[in-house]
Amino acid sequence: MAIAVNYEVFHWKPFFRKAQTPHVIDYFSLDIEGAEEFVMKGFPFDTYQFNVLTVERPSRYLKDLLKNNSYEYVKKHGGFGDEMWKHSSYQL
Repeated sequence: MAIAVNYEVFHWKPFFRKAQTPHVIDYFSLDIEGAEEFVMKGFPFDTYQFNVLTVERPSRYLKDLLKNNSYEYVKKHGGFGDEMWKHSSYQL
């Protein structure tokens, strides 16, 4: 027997516009208990940029997504598999 599950999709752009979020965000911590990839699939990389972000245990897909959008791995961060990434235009 199949079980139907409905998800409410989070849309970044309307939220950011309403909050008047700057297009360049200094720091973002992504730690949502395994849903990091799901949430970031729809991130508007063409409009918004994080200078630095930390991601809890990023999947291979998420690492590739970040690399393909001009992010560079910096280092492991903390003791839970978190990783620090930076945008290629940002100098640490």
